[in-house]
Amino acid sequence: MADQSKVNSLFDRYWEFTLESSPTFATFTGDKRFEDKLPDISEEKEAEYLGICNNFLNEIKAADKTKLSESEIISLKLLERVLIDRAERNKYKMWRWNVDHMEGEYEVLFDIQRYLNIKTEKDFENLVKRFKAYPLLVHQYISNLQKGKKDRNFAFEIAVKRTIEKLEDSLRSDLKSWMFGASEVKIINSSIYLAEIESLLKTSVRKSVEELVSFLKNEILPNARKTPGICALPDGNELYDYCIKYHTTTKYTAKELHEIGMNELKKNQNDVMKIADELGFKGTLKEFITHIENNPANYPVSKESYLDLFRQINDKINKKLPELFNNLPNLECVVKPTETSQEKNAPAAYYFPPPLDGSRPGIFYANTYDLPSRALYTAAALAAHEASPGHHLQCSYSVVVKDLPKFRRYYWATAFGEGWAHYAELLGDEIGIYDDKLSKVGMLFDQAWRAARLVVDTGIHAFGWGREQAIEFFENNLSIGHTDAVNEIDRYIIWPGQALAYKVGQLEFIRLRKYAKEKLGSKFDVRKFHYETLRHGTLPLNILQEIVERWIKQNI
Repeated sequence: MADQSKVNSLFDRYWEFTLESSPTFATFTGDKRFEDKLPDISEEKEAEYLGICNNFLNEIKAADKTKLSESEIISLKLLERVLIDRAERNKYKMWRWNVDHMEGEYEVLFDIQRYLNIKTEKDFENLVKRFKAYPLLVHQYISNLQKGKKDRNFAFEIAVKRTIEKLEDSLRSDLKSWMFGASEVKIINSSIYLAEIESLLKTSVRKSVEELVSFLKNEILPNARKTPGICALPDGNELYDYCIKYHTTTKYTAKELHEIGMNELKKNQNDVMKIADELGFKGTLKEFITHIENNPANYPVSKESYLDLFRQINDKINKKLPELFNNLPNLECVVKPTETSQEKNAPAAYYFPPPLDGSRPGIFYANTYDLPSRALYTAAALAAHEASPGHHLQCSYSVVVKDLPKFRRYYWATAFGEGWAHYAELLGDEIGIYDDKLSKVGMLFDQAWRAARLVVDTGIHAFGWGREQAIEFFENNLSIGHTDAVNEIDRYIIWPGQALAYKVGQLEFIRLRKYAKEKLGSKFDVRKFHYETLRHGTLPLNILQEIVERWIKQNI
């Protein structure tokens, strides 16, 4: 491979492979060619996919890079990393034991409803085919876990229990509200197909879910791990090192991250106490947290008023964005409540991005479950993280930048995406969205929360912390309701390393901005800096550093 056309052909072929091997992801992108299929999650198919990826990797290694543009070289580096990551992940075969109560493979039919748009009879026929394919997917899921059972590798017992509880709740609801619980689904009136889908829900789909519940109850739960951390697994320490590298795109060790977390947490707590002093409060951090948590005025009076608050904050932020950004994308972000079938296990909020064609808005989901635990003083920071200038703005740049290969426009690096959103919370302070001292405290609480994640994630997975120990650490050091504390810790248990990315990525954005400002002096323009960091799409942090350094040289 020696020229640009061959490199671009590689990118196109890899993208086509991605869509074919991930048909529900293809639906998410708006590509309708695979809408009659569900993913094949068998080990045999994964081995086949790995061989294809190795062939792509060999093409990259053989590429002549001398005639490529800087953007094409970045794309090659990024694709190489993606392929290497997949090969390394395959080595640990986490699918043989991991039971995920938040985003398990068994939820695939529910997940696609969030972005499915049924307009034609063909669309309905394809949806029926997917429901018919569901039992095979569940069978493959069970088969994978059976292999893990033979290896004596098991998920943590609480994750298994929560998954069983979630599935049993769905069975009690006749599955329909679970599979069609997403408010974004738009279905044409076709009683014939709806009747067929309802029949499948009552028969083969229901039977599959019942079989999965029985398998989890009788074969997995009795053997499930009592220790939450993956350090309890035979190759757990090596696996966690991989998870750190994958999610942070750095070479940090668990010990280094644990110490960074403790230091950042202490700094945030000190900043909170300075504001407490300004408010005339005398007492300890824990007493201050209790003081504001016990004030009923600090909590929403209704679900709708809570959602309206986020909408008002978003409007306020959007008016201020030109102070920090140029070339702003014009894509809407709407606020919706977390679906009822998901809210019990879901985080306080999360974001769902628009497709590249911009045919639907970004969605900021706010969790209204256990409303008395949703503090109003954290709302502004939460909005800044999930909507703009956080996830929505960052993802919107990927939508409007057309000159990147599609795999880059959809690529997700946790440290970049979550690191940017965490950095965006600080940007909210620069544009004045924390208009009272308590909302500034709420932002600092969120900063402390992400710092504490470094402590508990490494504590659980590298240093043998128990679940209750991690929950207690959260509740002793943060302003967080018990429901959220439990959900957060259980999330870190099933997604080892993911929680590390927020603070690691944020600190890197802060460092790069400071570095650029020092180098450019009076030539530094924060709007241009932000545009340069976002216009290339999501990137590993080391590639982001290369881009910023090149931008500095071009503008010095």
